[in-house]
Amino acid sequence: ASTPSGVTNVSFEGVDAESLLTRFATVCASSSSACTSARLQPSHVLRAHGFPEARIQSSVRFSLGRGTTDAELERALDEIRAAVALERSEGPRDLCAAPPPEASSPNDA
Repeated sequence: ASTPSGVTNVSFEGVDAESLLTRFATVCASSSSACTSARLQPSHVLRAHGFPEARIQSSVRFSLGRGTTDAELERALDEIRAAVALERSEGPRDLCAAPPPEASSPNDA
């Protein structure tokens, strides 16, 4: 069976949306509205609706297509739950920090 297509915006209390997005391995989502998704800024639509800034900063927009299956949705929900739990336990990632250096292995020589 397929799921209904559409777009939904979910706010994860205590989570920085931009940092959360970096934790997704296979889920594609956005923290901005569709018309500003090319820029790194929160949704002006949520702001226009009068949502508090903390809620806007923790909001993620998800899209489902007509071909999205129940199994795909379940896998995505599992990944989202795990990423939210990790974000809440570790706190937001420093998005400006350099990535950790790659560990070298004995086989690299």
